[in-house]
Amino acid sequence: MLKLKNSRKSLMKIRKSLRLGLLFGVSSFSAIRRTGRNDGPGGGGRTGGTIADRDAYRDTVIKSRDIVSFDYEFSPNSVFYRGYNISHRYCVFSMKLEENQAQVKIYLCEYSNIIRMEFPVPKEKLMHLQELVEQQNLASNHGRYKEVAGIPARVGAKLYIGYASGERISAFNNTGHVIPNYSSSLVFDFFRKIALEAGQEDFATRHDRPPRSDEQYNAITRGTWYTKEDNFTLEFDDDKLKIHEADQLKYEGKFTSKMGIFLNEEKRVRFEPFRDILVKQEHILVKRFREEDLEFSPGEDFYPKMVQGNWQDPDQKYRLEFVGTNLKIFEGEELLLDEEISFRYGSIRLKDSEDKLIGPFQNLYARIGDIQVLPKIDESEDKRIRFYPVTN
Repeated sequence: MLKLKNSRKSLMKIRKSLRLGLLFGVSSFSAIRRTGRNDGPGGGGRTGGTIADRDAYRDTVIKSRDIVSFDYEFSPNSVFYRGYNISHRYCVFSMKLEENQAQVKIYLCEYSNIIRMEFPVPKEKLMHLQELVEQQNLASNHGRYKEVAGIPARVGAKLYIGYASGERISAFNNTGHVIPNYSSSLVFDFFRKIALEAGQEDFATRHDRPPRSDEQYNAITRGTWYTKEDNFTLEFDDDKLKIHEADQLKYEGKFTSKMGIFLNEEKRVRFEPFRDILVKQEHILVKRFREEDLEFSPGEDFYPKMVQGNWQDPDQKYRLEFVGTNLKIFEGEELLLDEEISFRYGSIRLKDSEDKLIGPFQNLYARIGDIQVLPKIDESEDKRIRFYPVTN
């Protein structure tokens, strides 16, 4: 009888231990889940594996076109924009419908600087934003969700777009991007433009060079570009691109460029055998699959092709008009020069002349994307004049 009682007591102790262990395990798991939801993108100081990982619902269709709330925040490492990778460590863009206007909020964090902006814009800007959402098919990213424990805050990305119908597009990843890099560049460009229209500072300006305009990129994508060490060449002719490796044609097709990023005929950033083609400040950078990047520099024939058309200084005092090898210089409506010219790489001179004086200018010099009047040695920097391409 005593043995039976002891056996029953031992069994009860085992059952109790199992219940406590199970309860503790469930409580611990629930705590981790709660911590993951409450700590935001960073997930606090936890360590561990993936908490949740879900791919997008790529067949998502949004019937409404009336955005009432747009929020996108992301860490822009490797996101390219008009000559540079975006320099901010973290970007937050928001636009919400409030009564008869839209309220914009912008937060940009750098390691040594924080930029905050808040301003109203006409509510029609929400429809312009919707056009971007549709063009980039951001609904195809709806439902993308990935959360990994132990990741610091402000490393990944979040997207939320709410519509008047109650429909929504949402995505979250605390380790990387939730939309393609090119789409992020377009969102960055959209908010930069509406900020400038509202009289805000240009948060994309780098050093002494503002981001290039699309007109400049149209001028840049002319002529032939060469690599220094490899046998690749890029040959631009109007809207057509040829890629050669030595004498072998590797690619031929139409292209467009947006913000210094090349797009193929399907409006995608792919040009076999290359992955991305980007216009940096003084060269073209080509990214390849599992191989080193390539840098292309312009050949001697580049500048005569690049300068074709009309160029204007920001003060609209002077205008340069290039047609073939002829240059006309105007001050207002007055014609100051009508002569044949020649090039020595970027240096523009009168044909068959060593003189650097061209009309009212000395040292007229074409760079990639602009034309400059350089100051003389004893002149101050404010004597420099920059010309940029303009549409006819």
